[in-house]
Amino acid sequence: MKTYLCRSLVIAAISMLALSTALWADKPLRSVESEEFVDLDPCTGQPHTITLYFDIGLHFHKNNFVVVAKRSGETSSGYHMVGGHETYVENYGSTTVKDSFVDNWHAEDGRVWQVGGVFVYNWELDAVRVDKFVFRCLKS
Repeated sequence: MKTYLCRSLVIAAISMLALSTALWADKPLRSVESEEFVDLDPCTGQPHTITLYFDIGLHFHKNNFVVVAKRSGETSSGYHMVGGHETYVENYGSTTVKDSFVDNWHAEDGRVWQVGGVFVYNWELDAVRVDKFVFRCLKS
């Protein structure tokens, strides 16, 4: 669970780095990234390797920009992500940023688990507030 939370924070950091180059781009920025790490299976408690794939798009608006990451993935224990989604919103001039994600994982044998969260970053205070975080087995 802690690993999954840290990986989500890493994706937000990658998005911020992408922003620095995207501000000078003539067209919307899009990239495909992947990340692999070991975490616990919430249905069995056993460690497994998770591989996440991100199709990241940056959308610029008058007062803010939005990073949308369509997520997919697989695990060494036989799960595949169904409907993964992450949204990162920063308003220009604001000291806070909101990042939210939900990933649903299904295995062929019927096991299902979910992980998701809402994080609010305050750059002025250099702090992260977790508004919501779920990491649970829905069907074992």
